[in-house]
Amino acid sequence: MIILSFVCLNSANSQSKVIKINKSAFAPRYILPKGETLYIDGKPIIIKEPLDMKIVDEVGDSIRVIVQNKKANGILQFDGSTTTSLYVGEGAFLHVKYRDWDTSPLAIPIKIRPSAEDVPMQFVGEFTLGPYIGYQTGSKSLMDSDNYNYSQTISAFAAPTMVKINPDVAQTEMSNLVLGFSLGLGYIVSLNDFQIGLVSGLDYISGDASKTWIYQGKPWFSFTVGFDFNDEESK
Repeated sequence: MIILSFVCLNSANSQSKVIKINKSAFAPRYILPKGETLYIDGKPIIIKEPLDMKIVDEVGDSIRVIVQNKKANGILQFDGSTTTSLYVGEGAFLHVKYRDWDTSPLAIPIKIRPSAEDVPMQFVGEFTLGPYIGYQTGSKSLMDSDNYNYSQTISAFAAPTMVKINPDVAQTEMSNLVLGFSLGLGYIVSLNDFQIGLVSGLDYISGDASKTWIYQGKPWFSFTVGFDFNDEESK
């Protein structure tokens, strides 16, 4: 599993912000949206077209970025051949969009199993816990006193799960919990550290019960609620 790290925003003091820089190959790719106002050397500059950028360093209450568009020289005033500094301290506001690969724990508390054979639809408490990996797009606002992060992720997961077996769903004489394995997909929305999502998957168990279990390899649906430990703001 690829472990990803992200750019984050922390308070350096009551007057400025410091951004911790991620220099890995899987660092988020940022976009300065059209119409945003940047402060360079105290002067406001309005972005006339979207600009791709990569955050590479921090200097006091500013961040140094590489702007990757060929036409950027006509929009931003560079202090070097490839980089420029953007002020994010007191009184500044910077809104950027980003895209990256994301991984985080996924907890599924219940499952909705559609009707199968003679058994009607069921809501069952079968807990699933494991990691997901997904492609994430989002936006971040860097402000003097606070910051805001929103993202949405299309993800895939593979995780162990506990499955309820009873005489209604398998040829067994007693009810018990058995260890199974879940594979599935999800759509997850994150607001700062909080996340909620919709997921769907397939469950598989082994042993004799797997031959008669009516839900073997059949789709189920659920939701997930939790905290994104790899959120952009928390790194």
